[in-house]
Amino acid sequence: MQNQSTRKHFVTDSAQQPVLTLGDKKYAIDSLSDQAKEMVQGLQVAEAQLRMAQDKLNVMKVARQSMLNQLQEALKDVQPVSG
Repeated sequence: MQNQSTRKHFVTDSAQQPVLTLGDKKYAIDSLSDQAKEMVQGLQVAEAQLRMAQDKLNVMKVARQSMLNQLQEALKDVQPVSG
């Protein structure tokens, strides 16, 4: 059984009605309580922030690799110390 935090959940527009898919169950957003709707909105915000953070991390990885490549190029004529 999957951990609740790793389950996929999606909000889709099914025939013009927003639907929340949580695990293998679907819920009409309009039928949820105000509290549940707020939680869905909070999850959407958290997921968007996670995607942005992952994108930033990917950019940093590319930048790091570029800097390593540049450093290797800069050191190609430098004699390494023995040891």
